[in-house]
Amino acid sequence: MHANLSPVVETNVSTHIICVLEDISKLKTAFDDMAHLASHDVLTELINRRLFNDLLEQAITSSEKDNESYALLYVDLDGFKQVNDSMGHLIGDELLINVALHLKATTREDDTVARIGGDEFAVLLKNISSRSDIEAILEKILRSLSNTMTLSGNSVQISASIGVAMIPNDGTDIDTLISNADLALYESKAVGRNTFRFYKDIVNVHTPEQTSVTL
Repeated sequence: MHANLSPVVETNVSTHIICVLEDISKLKTAFDDMAHLASHDVLTELINRRLFNDLLEQAITSSEKDNESYALLYVDLDGFKQVNDSMGHLIGDELLINVALHLKATTREDDTVARIGGDEFAVLLKNISSRSDIEAILEKILRSLSNTMTLSGNSVQISASIGVAMIPNDGTDIDTLISNADLALYESKAVGRNTFRFYKDIVNVHTPEQTSVTL
């Protein structure tokens, strides 16, 4: 509710005030919807790349200030193109929605899941105390996504490949972290898919130019 107050002055004396009330709830809802659309993926309702990068920047700052550790996961679906091409875009969209739900269900409440484009997702794990904590979550994600999904009466089975970059050990800026997580993702594709790789484990092993991978 918006109130507009206007004093009424007679012979240089304010005698009373006129108050006009205006219901702006619809306007506020419209602005809220616009803000949501600007920061969220329309299909999956996950946050989009823009907001995710803002949160990633905050995580970098927090890791430097409070000595906290985070893990950046880059998740790419194995076999999504085949499903999309053979069953159609509607099934493909339904698959992406289900993947978003699976990622939310297999991560913790404080973690952040985003769709960053196509069949690519990103996850920011916070308050990481050990590598085993990350691996437990990674295993849950892989198991969940490899289960058969029923989409509009069709049985669909895919898997996922995941690359992991640690904050701050594997980078202290967004570009470096994303590049390193992407390189680790590429390696998980190269070794057979349905698996994960940590960036620090693949450094100096080989570069993407030395390996051919079909996404």
